[in-house]
Amino acid sequence: MDEIEKKEEWYLNIDYREAKEIIRNKLQGMTQNFIGIGFYLRQIKETEGFQKDGYASIYEMAEDQYGIKRSTAIRWMQMNEKFSQGGYSPFLDSGYKDFGKSQLQEMLYLDSEQLEEVTPEMTVREIREIRTPDPEPEEEEGQLPGQMSVEDFPEVLPEQEEKTKVELQKPTKEQREYLNAFARKFIVIHRNWFLENYQNRVMNVTTSPILIRQKFCEGKDRTYYFAIREKAAHINLFDDYIQLWSENNEYMGDYDWFYLAAAIQSMWNVVAIEEAQQKNEEEQPSEEVCDVAQSENTDCKPEQSSCPPGQTSCPRENWGTSDEDQLQGWRECAACWNHYKKLHEHDEKIPKEENVGIEIPQDIMEEVTEPVEDYQEIPEENEPVIVEQPEGIAIVDIPSEPELYEEVSEKTDIDIAKEENQKAQMYLEMAEKEFGPNDIRIRKQKILVAALAGYIHDLDMVLNPPEEPEQPELPIFRNNDQRKEWLRNHRDWGVWYTDEHIGCIYYKYDFENGARLIAEEYESKYTDYVSYLHLINGPKVPRGKNGQTKWTIHDCYTKYPNSESELVEFLKWIQKGEK
Repeated sequence: MDEIEKKEEWYLNIDYREAKEIIRNKLQGMTQNFIGIGFYLRQIKETEGFQKDGYASIYEMAEDQYGIKRSTAIRWMQMNEKFSQGGYSPFLDSGYKDFGKSQLQEMLYLDSEQLEEVTPEMTVREIREIRTPDPEPEEEEGQLPGQMSVEDFPEVLPEQEEKTKVELQKPTKEQREYLNAFARKFIVIHRNWFLENYQNRVMNVTTSPILIRQKFCEGKDRTYYFAIREKAAHINLFDDYIQLWSENNEYMGDYDWFYLAAAIQSMWNVVAIEEAQQKNEEEQPSEEVCDVAQSENTDCKPEQSSCPPGQTSCPRENWGTSDEDQLQGWRECAACWNHYKKLHEHDEKIPKEENVGIEIPQDIMEEVTEPVEDYQEIPEENEPVIVEQPEGIAIVDIPSEPELYEEVSEKTDIDIAKEENQKAQMYLEMAEKEFGPNDIRIRKQKILVAALAGYIHDLDMVLNPPEEPEQPELPIFRNNDQRKEWLRNHRDWGVWYTDEHIGCIYYKYDFENGARLIAEEYESKYTDYVSYLHLINGPKVPRGKNGQTKWTIHDCYTKYPNSESELVEFLKWIQKGEK
């Protein structure tokens, strides 16, 4: 018996090179020794032997050396842990010797009760139905117990065959407890990383999973152990989903990354409050506040000698027994003694507060510096719980008035908007690689990007309005024909405004005397265009011999145009005036 045990224990002492060679031989033999391969992969992972060849993880080594994909390596190691002798050996447990590889792969996701229902005669589909019944079963050829198939060797299948569809679940209340437990640990370990980009790594459940995968999953071990119910459970962080395993190493389910992101978001303040309360407790003075034992039903009535000389009454008689009440009491004592010292600062002998029946912490004595009239009760103060946030400190759950401050920056509004738009665009591109176009998170991010782009455009139009085209100089006209030609060639003035709703283009010409001539142009089926001219503002219109004005002028734009003959007279009058 001893010889057999020694023979079987040889695998515990092999080195990295021997483990690599065994894996290669087992793959070349095309046998069902995935249990053994899983064991040696686990051994290399635990001893970090992959570092000897310069690899960052066991998964990088497995894929580079043997073509074993990450998902396959993880699955084989999990199968070894669940189906090997003793949970840590290269040998298949005798209780599973009649099952094929494909069957064991499906059994990996069953709990202990479900495993009892499985028999070697069941097909892969029948085993899968134990975990997730299929409402529309399809016909499938029978599979003999232990029958080998090409699925037993994923390394020879095309890449797309490696990816199997995983049915994601909605976590129950118990499963959320596990997610929250892991989120607490993850926050504590990587707090500084989360704070570097709090908005997108904690608050935004769309970008949070993407950033976590990039930082902690790519090329790294994706299995994390965490404490729950005084035992250790673990979670696998795959690319497309997360997977929970209980403290009894039972499969709990596969879930969308969203639920982990939500757990991190919800547990952030919980962890912060707990740490702040723990810090406050550590900073609480350990001295006894009085010689009488403190309890809910015990009144702490200090002796008369614990007060300054001449004191006839003491509000400390009304102290409660809670930590907050005791702290408030210390403040009252400190205020009384500071007031007494100030009144008797020139006296030769002042009683020392350390000789009285109650000891006041030094930090409380230094805290209270303002005198208090006789034994006026000091207003109760809230003891805030300080939560660490990227923007500074925040007060959580406990009413208080935090000190506000103005955070200034030399950046302009448009600079800030452009930075935010770039970040939003980056996160949109990242999200589009993970989710489909109809995903609500993608649609929301697109709205944010579009809104920022529109805001930037509008702000840029205000800050940098388009320059008006340079107006050509008014020529010297020799006759009316030249004046009419100039009016008809109003396009030379440059486009002033375009109304796309009605298909109208406006041109304008500003004269030195304050008048403005507007040309209103429409497309026409019969000619190149139809135009109407409007003369607005300008000096007083001269009258003819019969007392009538030579042209019509308007104070503002109207729908009534000026005739060409009127405008010829106007141009003639301007030219005469210039002469």
